[in-house]
Amino acid sequence: DAESVYGKYKAPEIKNDENLGSDTIKSIYENKIRENYKDNADLSATMKDNIYTISLYPKGDFRDAIIHLQTEHISKINSELGDVKKLSKTINQDINQDVCINVINPMNEENVLFSSLNGIEIYNFTNE
Repeated sequence: DAESVYGKYKAPEIKNDENLGSDTIKSIYENKIRENYKDNADLSATMKDNIYTISLYPKGDFRDAIIHLQTEHISKINSELGDVKKLSKTINQDINQDVCINVINPMNEENVLFSSLNGIEIYNFTNE
């Protein structure tokens, strides 16, 4: 069941504090994402070409669910990936910078299964 695999991400409450720099806010988000996805995904975050990219590397039940994905689970997986899409939009709004979140293929870490830039779905493997 995809919902039990992902859980429900709870975004941190970050007040618009002018004393918080974007690096501090990024760090807060990275820590919160790690906390929320710790059982289901490892995380890496990088800055490249002025895009803040967060990559989720599925593990545990999430990894197994993707590897053994069956047609009847695609709609459930897409529902959960919608949360990743919303997360990229929220972070973009909070740090005022382009934010891309990728879910990486656990069988081939050079391939992306899902990508969202500022809340817009860029790629979704279930559409292939």
